[in-house]
Amino acid sequence: MELALSVFVCIALYLLRMYFLNRPDKKMIRRMTRERIEVMEKKGYAHLMMQDASFKNPVTDADTDIPSRQKKLQGMLNEMMARLGLMPNVTVSVQMDEKGQMTRDGRAGEYDGGARMIRIFLRKSMDAGHMTSILCHECAHCFMDRGGMNVQDFQTNERNTDITACLMGYSLQMLSGYTGYIKSSEVRMVRKILLEWRSTKQASQGKAQSQGQSGAASGAGQEARKLLSEAKRVLGKNKVPGRVLPSEDYQRLYRISEEIRLGQTEKQLETCLRSGEQGRQTLLKLTDDLRFVIRAMQ
Repeated sequence: MELALSVFVCIALYLLRMYFLNRPDKKMIRRMTRERIEVMEKKGYAHLMMQDASFKNPVTDADTDIPSRQKKLQGMLNEMMARLGLMPNVTVSVQMDEKGQMTRDGRAGEYDGGARMIRIFLRKSMDAGHMTSILCHECAHCFMDRGGMNVQDFQTNERNTDITACLMGYSLQMLSGYTGYIKSSEVRMVRKILLEWRSTKQASQGKAQSQGQSGAASGAGQEARKLLSEAKRVLGKNKVPGRVLPSEDYQRLYRISEEIRLGQTEKQLETCLRSGEQGRQTLLKLTDDLRFVIRAMQ
């Protein structure tokens, strides 16, 4: 009796030790998430991480029979493949597996790259959220497989797959019922890191766009100043236009020449440059007027 109890305790301790050794800690999940983000960026998939994805016609708890579930899940997979830029040539196969015996390790789903198939093994306890998150996980396997993003270690690769599913834009769906290789709290952590990355990226893009607009405005301002200087030069050199103009052009020429002589054009130009984007249209009009004067007086 004592021997049996000792054996039982040893086995229990061994299993507990293996469980905690195999469970990732928060630092590991943070590191893996940041590594996955870096991989996604290098592979050219940053755009996928910039926004959350949704489904047009998702599976629901009202879809109780296997054919309707399979049809909905296939449509959802096709949407995902299109968003990921992958050939939609993977089939969803939904099968009942109440006792969890259809895979050796009791998995709820699997991706078969050779057969181009995602299998989902249904159990009565599964709701629509659970099925959706399994589909996202298995689609992430396909995405990683075709993108050359797999790693050899099984546990690491499975955790990377959960993280990648979140980074692909499906973090909310992964939270809807999946309990896989990382816990729900860790999925929330992945989403938090993703949102922080997204916020930093958007701020950086906004700054670059602002600098671009500022640079464009600065360039347009320099061009307008050069045109104003040239217009003053030709007006000082030539008292009459170099060719016969239509009457409306004479009126326009007189108006603009007077504005230049009185310094109004220069004041308008400086106001436009201080106004940024709001003064852009006025700046374009001033530039057009100055070009007109130069052409008319040459």
